[in-house]
Amino acid sequence: MTIFQYEKTLGTVWDVALQRLDRDALTLIQVLSMMNPDGVPEDMLRGDHREPELAFLDSGDVMRYG
Repeated sequence: MTIFQYEKTLGTVWDVALQRLDRDALTLIQVLSMMNPDGVPEDMLRGDHREPELAFLDSGDVMRYG
């Protein structure tokens, strides 16, 4: 059995990964993290959004994150 030792903590790895995301991708991840991962309807991501923070979803370019 081989055990690998990783130099960084999991929290550090997540921090580095999240820092590399653009603002819209980070916002989308924050919203989706609060939802049931099996129950997010695609229509919700493509619908009209009144919240300014989610206006980037109105562009129809949300699939660049999928």
